Amino acid sequence: MAASLKAVWASNQTWLVLLGGMSFGAFPIFYSLLLSSLYVPITLMLFGLIFRGVAINLSGHSHFKFIWGPVFGLGSLFTALAQGFAAGALFGGLNIDRFRFAGGMWDWLNPFAALAALTLLCCYLMLGSNYLILKTASDLQARSRRVARMSAAATLVLGAAIFAWNVLRFPYIREQWVHPASFVHVAILPFFAVVAFLFYWRSLTRHHDLAPLLWSALFVELAFMGLSAGIHPVIIPGITGHIATQQASAIREHWP
Repeated sequence: MAASLKAVWASNQTWLVLLGGMSFGAFPIFYSLLLSSLYVPITLMLFGLIFRGVAINLSGHSHFKFIWGPVFGLGSLFTALAQGFAAGALFGGLNIDRFRFAGGMWDWLNPFAALAALTLLCCYLMLGSNYLILKTASDLQARSRRVARMSAAATLVLGAAIFAWNVLRFPYIREQWVHPASFVHVAILPFFAVVAFLFYWRSLTRHHDLAPLLWSALFVELAFMGLSAGIHPVIIPGITGHIATQQASAIREHWP
């Protein structure tokens, strides 16, 4: 498993740096609120990434190779949970007052964020298992298929719970789902996400190697886009007030 990752793991973490730079340039309000409100989980995520990098680089050179496998696993676990808590806290609503974070240091620790962290962990297990299905063979591939099935089922159930919770939590999202004019726009992406999941499950049962990875990636992409489209035009949901995309944009005319 480690050998299959060594050629690609570094480039797959570069997107985090690019995402941070792009958000700072395009949506400075979003960037500042994200860092000020989610400083703890983002810092934990960076430490997790550091441990991952150290572990995978030293695993082939150290005399204590048995140590670096668990270190890589724990670093990956911390990274996934930290990303999930950060995303859950963001989509669950931040305490915002006049474009500034007015909450506390531990506001990100809430039930919705915990559900999002568990969902993202299952999602990463699904994607990683599908990657191993493509890259491995025999017993390890069979084990990866079993893990892929269990994690995919958990991802679907938990993801549906996140969608339902978000719809019930915010009235403006609920109105989009009950209003006939906007229902099609917010439901089309989740519908295609379910279709992609069905094709993914079919490819798993037929023991394909590449198809499960492609279909699962498409399912995750459509599900995340559907969640984002449901809160549009809001970019930062708030407990007392929301910030729209245009308000957080770098080209807005009046700054607070």
